[in-house]
Amino acid sequence: MEETTIKLKQDCDTVEVVMIYNGTYDFMTSRKIDRLRFKRFKKLPELRKVAHEKGVFLNEYQCYEQDFVPIKPRLDRIKKDRKKLAPEISE
Repeated sequence: MEETTIKLKQDCDTVEVVMIYNGTYDFMTSRKIDRLRFKRFKKLPELRKVAHEKGVFLNEYQCYEQDFVPIKPRLDRIKKDRKKLAPEISE
């Protein structure tokens, strides 16, 4: 599942979370990966609404805040570190 950080609101007594699968992205740019991840993230309010209507969630509104965290900076840093190590690895 995707990692996320949430901030609970003061009056929160029940946490109901929609979990998003964590896909494997081969041969894609980090920018495209974030676009696909953000597209899924934007669907969370609608999925939550459907879950509430079907009786899966008790509360109509979530009692926490959740922000989208792009993965691009982390992937770019890994790529940069890998380039630095490439000469050492090939020896």
